Amino acid sequence: MQTYNDCADKDKFLSKAYLIRKAIFGITKKSMFKLFYSAKWNIGVVKMPIQQFLQEPQNVEVHWMKEPKGTSFYADPFAISNKGDLEIYFEEYFGKKRKGIISKTTFTESGFNDPKTILESEIHISYPYLLSHNNKNYCIPETCALYEIALYEIVNDSLKKIKVLVGNFAGVDSTVLQWNNKWWLFCTDKKNKNADVALHIFYADDLLSAWKPHAANPVKSDRSSARPGGTPFIHNGKLYRPTQDSSKVYGGRIVLNEVIELTENKFEEKAIAFVEPAQLQGNYKKGLHTLSSAGNYTVLDAKRNVFTLSNLFAALRKRLK
Repeated sequence: MQTYNDCADKDKFLSKAYLIRKAIFGITKKSMFKLFYSAKWNIGVVKMPIQQFLQEPQNVEVHWMKEPKGTSFYADPFAISNKGDLEIYFEEYFGKKRKGIISKTTFTESGFNDPKTILESEIHISYPYLLSHNNKNYCIPETCALYEIALYEIVNDSLKKIKVLVGNFAGVDSTVLQWNNKWWLFCTDKKNKNADVALHIFYADDLLSAWKPHAANPVKSDRSSARPGGTPFIHNGKLYRPTQDSSKVYGGRIVLNEVIELTENKFEEKAIAFVEPAQLQGNYKKGLHTLSSAGNYTVLDAKRNVFTLSNLFAALRKRLK
């Protein structure tokens, strides 16, 4: 064991001791916070197109959905415009069950309709990414517990599984777009706890054809801008990719990245703008991790932290088992 007498440099020894104490205190503080507070994510609609966020607007007016009760929350919204209304698919998370399902609400001038269950399973489901192709609407929900990325068709307010795009891979927050005559799929890898770190890309000639992994996978390892966080969009001929910045806290903010190069062998992007929860009107100032395009609207989610004893009781029950 190293002691003060063993140290040639007193300042170096004291500095090391300080860092150890700081690390222990930080772990304790973080654990205590998790016992008494829960993240309360909620969904909002902004009446402006997603590209305006490149200008980093302030005091953005948001129409927020009514929160669910308890430790449940709403997150990961994606929307389809339907005759002026927005059909929003999102994760409805049940705190007591610790599981998410896919639900749907419709946003009109009168506000939000009550949520309706669209897809439920024994596993946790989230991030219902939406896209349209050949006059059909599709959804790619996150089902990483099944180790697959699957495409579902939206049929009469239900999701019908059509095809497994990528198998034997725990893809997180899969995001698909068409660019330069190819289809591209961005996601991170849940395996080895890399959900916020390692970005993988797959590509195909058509949405329903065979998908291949990018030659440089993982193309990027960066907790601050790897994980997808909404709908990619094209503005002035340039492709932009919203991503989650979890470098300081999970889902801290959105980074808008300009894709510089995207081929079967190469990938490069750079951060252009940041969307902070502080830019939004409302009480949700502690995080933001989805920014999705819906024509002249943008749907998003943000969080606040709420005091609860549920986490403490759950931890006590687990210890007593």
